[in-house]
Amino acid sequence: MGFSLNVGPELEFFLFHTDNEGSPTLKTLDKGSYCDMGPVDLGENARRDMVLTLEEMGFEVEASHHEWAHGQHEIDFRYGDALDAADQIMTFKLVVKTIAQRHGLHATFMPKPVTGIAGSGMHMNMSLFKERKIFSRQKTA
Repeated sequence: MGFSLNVGPELEFFLFHTDNEGSPTLKTLDKGSYCDMGPVDLGENARRDMVLTLEEMGFEVEASHHEWAHGQHEIDFRYGDALDAADQIMTFKLVVKTIAQRHGLHATFMPKPVTGIAGSGMHMNMSLFKERKIFSRQKTA
């Protein structure tokens, strides 16, 4: 029908300390909250390395910030074709987990790793195009 679907993911995740054996704990790095800046956001160094690595791999990162809960972060990358974005999401998760491990941390995309605090999600900004003109735009949670 001549339509194309673009999606722009906004992925949220938690960063937890690991114990002496490298196993994840529920202890977070910081006491930050939504869009807080350092020095309360001690996950900033790990998140910055994640963004730089993703950019080296060709991702166009649009935003990176602390989320609501302690130890919760978000990185958003530029929209793209739905199939390409799905592949990028899987690569993204591997990069985040790998960089977190290099920082002695554990990254998790679990929706609710700690009871009683904000959980993580993945918002998807979706745009339906026809002949290079936007037809519809929606954000889902």
